[in-house]
Amino acid sequence: MCQPLTGSQKNRPVGRPLGVTILAIIAIVAGIQSLGTGLALVSFSTTLEKSISGIVSIIGLGFLIVGLSHLLLARGYIKGRERARRKGRMIAVFAILLAIAGVIILPAKLAPESPVWTVFFNVVIILYLGRPRVKAFFASRSGR
Repeated sequence: MCQPLTGSQKNRPVGRPLGVTILAIIAIVAGIQSLGTGLALVSFSTTLEKSISGIVSIIGLGFLIVGLSHLLLARGYIKGRERARRKGRMIAVFAILLAIAGVIILPAKLAPESPVWTVFFNVVIILYLGRPRVKAFFASRSGR
């Protein structure tokens, strides 16, 4: 069980929990993967017909933005930025909403590509980033 922090403990920096480091590594891998996908789509779009070339380019640019966002989020996790913790939770909520839309559109199955897994893992991220020790780590690094 987590004990509440006393007055003197609130001012001390809290060590980075292992889960935060793991989340940062996952964000780095996801960021690199999204950047690679974005670059591939943008470069591939030049070989397509004009009718779909623009759409593929826009999707590729979206992947580039998502990849950069993941890398910035990972940096915030490593540095213990409270803003990164809040944004990580917001992104997880957004991913859950998109996954629920996917479950409505696609058949709900527990295959590796199923949106159900996205919901599950993002609920875990939301709960983990809301734990007292994790919140204390980010608060101690962000000057709160």
